[in-house]
Amino acid sequence: MSYLELSDWDRAKENLMRSLELATRLANPRWTYIAHVGLGQLFLHRGDLTSAGVHLERGLRMIERFQLLEGRPEVLMMLGQLQQ
Repeated sequence: MSYLELSDWDRAKENLMRSLELATRLANPRWTYIAHVGLGQLFLHRGDLTSAGVHLERGLRMIERFQLLEGRPEVLMMLGQLQQ
């Protein structure tokens, strides 16, 4: 179970930010996308829609730019929640 699933928002954010930093440093598009989407999900649950949108859009751009085969429907659903 993840910190996000346990609603431990501070630990989830800390781990996701570390993951994003590492994935960026390693130039790994899949891990970068996963970290951005995780942060987007975290901010969405916390009600910070601006930050959620930033990270979800970045995740979606990674999916499209690197033609990743996973996650697009889920990211689009979360982005749709921002419009409600």
